[in-house]
Amino acid sequence: HAIGHVSGVVGTTWGSVSFAQVVKSAGPVYACVLSSLVLKQAVSLRVWLSLLPILSGVLLATTSELSFAWAALGGAVVSDLAFAFRNIYSKLSMNSEEGSTLETMSAANTFAVTTCVAAVAAVPFALGVEGARAAAAWTAAAPTAAASVGLLGQVLLTGLYFYGYSEVAMKALKNVHPVTHAIGNTMRRVVIMLICIAVFRTPVSLAGGVGSAVAIGGSYLYAMVKSQEKAEAEAAAAAAAEAG
Repeated sequence: HAIGHVSGVVGTTWGSVSFAQVVKSAGPVYACVLSSLVLKQAVSLRVWLSLLPILSGVLLATTSELSFAWAALGGAVVSDLAFAFRNIYSKLSMNSEEGSTLETMSAANTFAVTTCVAAVAAVPFALGVEGARAAAAWTAAAPTAAASVGLLGQVLLTGLYFYGYSEVAMKALKNVHPVTHAIGNTMRRVVIMLICIAVFRTPVSLAGGVGSAVAIGGSYLYAMVKSQEKAEAEAAAAAAAEAG
């Protein structure tokens, strides 16, 4: 969890936010590969095929990105991999072994504990790498006491907003149809890209725009295929229960 956030920040530092969003749309690819390797879950052919638009879109957008930087690409890829591992091992931790009397935490509580542990793990590394420059950087950004209070408030609000966004996403996934959640998640990525392009004046080539659209559309197609397979599995289980 800590590696995913740190590498994601590195990626957006060295490249544009829109570029990082396109690369991170390849998250389902890592999730499928790692699920089959770690969880030993079979991935159907149509799921693999639904990943092709994501891969082709990311490849097109990456190769035609006007503000391309290897550090940005590497940060986004490492972030995707780290979050894929986080999701898989969080799922394992929430699944109690058969016959076990141990209680497992809910998804929201698991995310909360993971966030706290990641923060504790990241602080020593942050102090070791940037501790000597932290005071000078803070003073440069907030030279007065009032500015320092304002900056501290922005830092705290940033963390609160991001955690609140993650919590709301979990609540939404639990209370709305998966298709609705997939549409919302796809639109979220589009909105982030459009706002960042408008605010930061990020140049986007025609090929990059097409690749971004294909990659994001592919992530939506992947969500639709997974949702359909889940519905089919639930229907088959219900039919088997009735037959039994």
